[in-house]
Amino acid sequence: MNVKTFEKEEIIVSVDGKLLTSSMYEPSLRKCHDAATTIKAPDKSEMGKQTTERKIEEERKRSSSIEDEQAAVFQEERDQLRADAKRRIEEIQIRNKRAYNRRRKKATAYRTGDLVAIERMQRGPGLKLHPKFLGPYRVIKVLRNDRYIVQREGEHEGPRTTSTAADHMKWWNADDSDVSASGDDEHI
Repeated sequence: MNVKTFEKEEIIVSVDGKLLTSSMYEPSLRKCHDAATTIKAPDKSEMGKQTTERKIEEERKRSSSIEDEQAAVFQEERDQLRADAKRRIEEIQIRNKRAYNRRRKKATAYRTGDLVAIERMQRGPGLKLHPKFLGPYRVIKVLRNDRYIVQREGEHEGPRTTSTAADHMKWWNADDSDVSASGDDEHI
């Protein structure tokens, strides 16, 4: 707010609710103005600038080296945690494998040309009274991990060629089939 007086113009400033005039601030303003306009020798002003820049650069290097050190410590701790977790997981897997294999028998090994029956995989309504195994099937190829490619022998229900695992197979026994070899209907 500008207030005109008869002598000269004064600026009224309000600081924390107190009204102050510009004449009260004049000495301190003059000091600030003089300090800003004081001319220094060029070598001193440049030296101060270089010193300040050097200090800033040193501070950056110091802080970046501290950050690098902290990052290295953090990464080292993280790697240690990962190694511990990996070791624990391997121990648990070994323990679980031992417990799983304890009551498990070895899979039956079949050779190419063997006759087998395969387990019916499709369950559903109306299949409750159907046989649980389909066959006969002939083993045509032995795969790894107790897996086999089998092909249907004769005309019966089931896929023509399929892959199956040993735990879903059994030896084909002619007595297991629903069709009797003699064709007699003894059970009617």
